[in-house]
Amino acid sequence: MCLRQSVVKYIKKTWTGFTDSIFILFDKAMLGIAEDILFVCVYIHPERSSIKTDTRPIQGIDYLENCLLECISDIDTDDLQLIIMGDLNARTGSLRDFIINDDNRYIPSLEDMEYDTDTFQIPRCSSDNDINSYGRDLIDLCCSLGIHMMNGRSTSDPDGSFTCFSGEGTSLVDYCICTSGIYELPYDFKVHTRCESDHFPVTLHLKPVYDNTQREPGQLDNSITTIKRYRWRPEQASKYFDVINRSLSNYDLQHFMFDIVEDVNCAVDKLTCILTSCASLCSMETTERQQRAPKSAKWYDDECRDLKEKKYRCLNSFRQYRDVNVLREFRFLRNSYRNMCRNKKCAFEEQFLNNLLSSCNNSKLFWKQVKDQMTTQTRKQNLIMTGEWTEYFKNTFNIFNPVTDTDHLQQCEEYVDTHHPIDCDMCCYDKDMNTILNCDISDVEILHAIESLKDGKAAGPDSICPEMIKHCRTWYCHTLTLV
Repeated sequence: MCLRQSVVKYIKKTWTGFTDSIFILFDKAMLGIAEDILFVCVYIHPERSSIKTDTRPIQGIDYLENCLLECISDIDTDDLQLIIMGDLNARTGSLRDFIINDDNRYIPSLEDMEYDTDTFQIPRCSSDNDINSYGRDLIDLCCSLGIHMMNGRSTSDPDGSFTCFSGEGTSLVDYCICTSGIYELPYDFKVHTRCESDHFPVTLHLKPVYDNTQREPGQLDNSITTIKRYRWRPEQASKYFDVINRSLSNYDLQHFMFDIVEDVNCAVDKLTCILTSCASLCSMETTERQQRAPKSAKWYDDECRDLKEKKYRCLNSFRQYRDVNVLREFRFLRNSYRNMCRNKKCAFEEQFLNNLLSSCNNSKLFWKQVKDQMTTQTRKQNLIMTGEWTEYFKNTFNIFNPVTDTDHLQQCEEYVDTHHPIDCDMCCYDKDMNTILNCDISDVEILHAIESLKDGKAAGPDSICPEMIKHCRTWYCHTLTLV
């Protein structure tokens, strides 16, 4: 399992002694909720698995339940949120994973008992209508622990899409199961369309909540503001210049001077707002992020790309219409795509080896062909230990001896206090130069700094491009001088 460094710091405890499963206890501060989170990544073998039963007396969902109860009993607190993800090989169909009207008011004999009610009543959808014994056991586990499947309950997976396309057929066996408290967070569950394996990857996105704002289940947090980005468009330069002039004609310069005296940061924010608003009017605002296309292998040609695109079109068509003939065609295209990639890769490697053998007498050509195949640079192994780095920089920044350097520092301080550069022949004292350095910054200096800005550079946190400043320098120059 791979975890980001920003997530590792929230780990409180781990359990790795269980077979085909990992249990991690995260601190509640990770999501900003009141309870810690127990995350479970698990794989359950199929019902007709060839694994010997003597190594694991308890099989299937019962084994998962025993592991859960053992971990929960090992945790001090009773308040806990649970997230289970993995291949459970359980087919639940459209069975309900919650109890309708789960309240002790309907059982008079339990009114005085402490009964943990579950008000969860969100229905779910499923593309898989089959049910097996593991599926029934999983439903019982959900009802007993108050956990519920996210498949078929999110915006990105409203229909409960299939997660497995194997030779035996299609099924929904990969789940994300959470307690009712997780549904109160902004969440999104998705089944991705990727064919590297028979099982599609599933992802769960959760946004931390650090306030008490009430949200509907599944509603994303819209209070998080996104930084607007602008891209300079040369064809909009004249329009931008006209919009800037119209905006500045209505701008009160005296009020701006008052803002500088009161709060210079407020004045700068207003200048930034003027430039960005004018850029928005000129259609320079953009939300798309340019990504560099991944560098594919040299044997991966247009024929492979076309077949891959055709394969995914067929898959999306099946997920939409559930046609058996389309599923059969998808399987054929998937196998054809794999065979084509395998054959082209083998043919390319064979040709590459033949070229190397034929160029053995020409060392220059030989190493040129070798370097052409090195797509990534090999990173050198770091042989310096952490303790050596610490000692090195500790000695680097601690070179002064406080015993022997005390007299030297005292002599330096006395020299600075009694030294007059005007009377010293070794000092170059220029009265005119001091006057220039101490005077106010002029409009000419600001204009020269603006004109020296390079075009095409990335914008800073204020999202202002260099071109946006250069095209309004006649007014912006004097305003910056005042700031």
